[in-house]
Amino acid sequence: LAERTTEAAHLTEREVDVLRLMGNGESNKIIAETLGITLDTTKKHVRNVIDKLEARSRTHASIIAAQAGIVGNPINGLAALLDSQSELVPDSFRVVIE
Repeated sequence: LAERTTEAAHLTEREVDVLRLMGNGESNKIIAETLGITLDTTKKHVRNVIDKLEARSRTHASIIAAQAGIVGNPINGLAALLDSQSELVPDSFRVVIE
């Protein structure tokens, strides 16, 4: 986590904006509309965030960011994210936060 946290310091302001919305379970389309950017630009930001945090998925990136204190509270918004992408999160993790 320490290495990932260090990498997170290299997120741009826009990438942090995207990451916050990802953490709320928003789709790329909603993120694009909310931030007033194109869908292609949104996808690029999402990919950059995932790569910089060395995450396996957007869900994983959101969890890393929350645990590292980069965005919000680790539980804040996570329930919606788990519901929208439950196949990516192990059942053992779901039990811990529910």
